[in-house]
Amino acid sequence: MFSPVDCGLAGYQALGRRFASSFVWALILSLVIAVPAGLGLWASRDMIQQMFLHDAGTEPHMRAALHFHAVNQVMVGWTLAAQTLFVLAVEAAVMRAILRPKQPGGLFWLKFGGDELRLLIVRHVHGLLFILFLLLGGALVAGLAIAAHSANAVLGAVVGWGGAALLVALTIWLWVRLSLAGAISVKERRLSLFDTFATTRGRFWSLLFAYVVAGMLSGATMLLILSVTAVGVLGALAATGHLAALQAVQNLFVSPPPPETLTAAAVAGGVWIYVSSWASVVGLAVTAAPGASAVDALRTTDRIA
Repeated sequence: MFSPVDCGLAGYQALGRRFASSFVWALILSLVIAVPAGLGLWASRDMIQQMFLHDAGTEPHMRAALHFHAVNQVMVGWTLAAQTLFVLAVEAAVMRAILRPKQPGGLFWLKFGGDELRLLIVRHVHGLLFILFLLLGGALVAGLAIAAHSANAVLGAVVGWGGAALLVALTIWLWVRLSLAGAISVKERRLSLFDTFATTRGRFWSLLFAYVVAGMLSGATMLLILSVTAVGVLGALAATGHLAALQAVQNLFVSPPPPETLTAAAVAGGVWIYVSSWASVVGLAVTAAPGASAVDALRTTDRIA
């Protein structure tokens, strides 16, 4: 039976089924973030040193800055691509935990197969539809507001703001109505782009409530995890005197801090990256689950074991 509250809380239940694996997922995400960044810094180490050793605006500083920017853009591109695949894999794993709990998983329940490919197609097709909808809707609202403003300034403002509010409301409505396409595709093992309209008919407000609940819980959970971690990491650095040593550094290459301080800073950075990755995994699981839980309750097809 469909329950908005149960859908909003489904992420924690799914995460409980894959709780041990979530720490491995966090490790994978940490590597996805840290490895390209580390490779970029290593490839640009000489240029970074030149940036520190020369004043801003000088030719050596500008040349080094351009080189660093170019390398950084490449690393950012690789990181975004890897994160996109990772998010799809985790979303599919969470959906399978709800829709097909008896199905054997891949490596730590992560894989890239038919479910992930279908999610990738659904996300990109719907993303293009939203872009087209916003562009056309924005152009229409702007045109009407300009036409109204030529007759009366107050009328133009009313039409502009009212049209913008209506466009936002329609975007939310369309997002909710399309939101179950990915979960349907995973449950029924076929690409389903628009069957979601039939499934969500008459369920807009209950689904929106479930998504709001999940979003608030996800944000609160992530904030709690990150806040506790930040206090713990900074407190440890301050208690050992390493935080004061880092704050006293004016130029890393001219007067670097002691080796033990650099080691402590590296460990603290690693801890922060890992815990923030785990918080992201938890948040992703909590927000990915409501749609799957709704599909599990609303679709009439048999559960695929």
